[in-house]
Amino acid sequence: ALAAGRPRENITICIEPMFNITGARIDVVRDHLEFHARQGAFMEVYDWDGTAAAAVAPLLAAGRARYFPRWGATMSPNVQNALDSAPLSATNGWVHYLQESHCIMRNRGVSRWVVPNLDPDEFIARSVADGGSHCRTELRDFEA
Repeated sequence: ALAAGRPRENITICIEPMFNITGARIDVVRDHLEFHARQGAFMEVYDWDGTAAAAVAPLLAAGRARYFPRWGATMSPNVQNALDSAPLSATNGWVHYLQESHCIMRNRGVSRWVVPNLDPDEFIARSVADGGSHCRTELRDFEA
């Protein structure tokens, strides 16, 4: 079933859980999100401490993103407490599995393609300028 209030998407990109998005990081994250939105992606942003709100706000207002502030609390208070006490250790694995599963299951039947965990310093881009084929052509063999 489709998620309430959201049309079917061609591609949804879920951004790796972030924290401490302050100062110049706000602009960097906003640029990253807007780059992918301009490519036609719907963005889902996972945030451990609620600091990415300013970076996500323009896309939320445009209906091109969904934001999960203090995402660990949606799982359980214990997960959020672990993130609050040691966010850097949490980036080393276990929370990513929870986030990826949440992203995939949430977008099942909603998006044709899902990128379940894109780091904020990674970009997805296609290039046909060098004679390469369009990404849709490359992915056609994988379509259901």
